[in-house]
Amino acid sequence: MTFADWKKLFADNLATIVILLVILVPSIWAISSWYHSGQISSLSATIETQKESLAFLQMKLKDCAEAKEDLVDALKANAPIKPDGFQTPGAPNDAGYPIIKNPAKLTRLEVNDLADFYELTRKWPGNPHLQFDDGDISYWYQRGLSEQELRKQFEARRLILQRAEKSGRKIPTKGDLSALAEQIVADL
Repeated sequence: MTFADWKKLFADNLATIVILLVILVPSIWAISSWYHSGQISSLSATIETQKESLAFLQMKLKDCAEAKEDLVDALKANAPIKPDGFQTPGAPNDAGYPIIKNPAKLTRLEVNDLADFYELTRKWPGNPHLQFDDGDISYWYQRGLSEQELRKQFEARRLILQRAEKSGRKIPTKGDLSALAEQIVADL
């Protein structure tokens, strides 16, 4: 077929071609926009979820930074941090900091006394499942940490629990509490 043949074929069928274009183009446009509108709303939902996750992580990071600052200040002063409003009457730390005979090698009773002092053996109203039990005391005793190392660990955990109480946030497990505490202790 030559160019003249194509031109004649096009001229003879111009009306049919225009009708097909008038019918097909809007149909294709409608189908395409319907498909992409589903994609756009799916992406919008994903963006909103990511924004919420980002806000939660920023809040968590801010809490960790504040807890870290409090912990660093306390460790620089070489004094335990006083609880900020969460001490219950008759709580173990009313009696003061426990006496440690050998800071390099703590006894199980001294580990328990430190856990009492840092309020880890009490039931926190917002996170009662994080209360230290005999198994937790045994775990920390068996780790063989010095008093200074154990203070860092326990102070970090108490600060995180205090911040969770203030903000009303739930910490799902003791493992999650440990992970948050490790982020603070690792930077010291």
